[in-house]
Amino acid sequence: MKKQLVLSCIIAIILLSGCSNTNNNNPTDANTAINESKNLFNFGEISSKTDTAPSPEKMLREISNFVIADIWNVGFVDVISYTRSGTSSTGASMDIDFTIEQLGKAMEEKKVYDTYMNELDTKYDSIKKIWAKLSPEIDLLYKQIQETPPKANDNSLKLDAGKFNQYSEAFSKEVNDLAKQ
Repeated sequence: MKKQLVLSCIIAIILLSGCSNTNNNNPTDANTAINESKNLFNFGEISSKTDTAPSPEKMLREISNFVIADIWNVGFVDVISYTRSGTSSTGASMDIDFTIEQLGKAMEEKKVYDTYMNELDTKYDSIKKIWAKLSPEIDLLYKQIQETPPKANDNSLKLDAGKFNQYSEAFSKEVNDLAKQ
């Protein structure tokens, strides 16, 4: 973004200085100056770098990190801890309503990842099979949280995260193995 702003300023200065010179009626001089400015500041084609979609491997890594960080660490594990001890998984005080709100936002983001996973090439079928187990398990746990709002030191919410952890670990391993290839 900074590069685009700087580039725009440089181009504006060049164009303004080119327009102020009444003796120069050659428009290619301005184009040459712009291209030289790009080369001088090593901007290249900025838009082509930002318009390209990330590789499937990079997206899969992002999805794996999302599941671990946003769904598990900041979501399910803190909810489970809160129902058992009244604190977060690290023993800190927490606002359970805020945690559930953040988890809800993560669930909205998950919908985008569900679509992405369904559209992956057959090359990624083994990862897709794991996601086909992991995604509904995430939905199931979230539904339980919605149906039985967590309360501090209240074991009435029985979140069994065993399958979630099994599928999540398999998904992360598969993504890591793919990165090694």
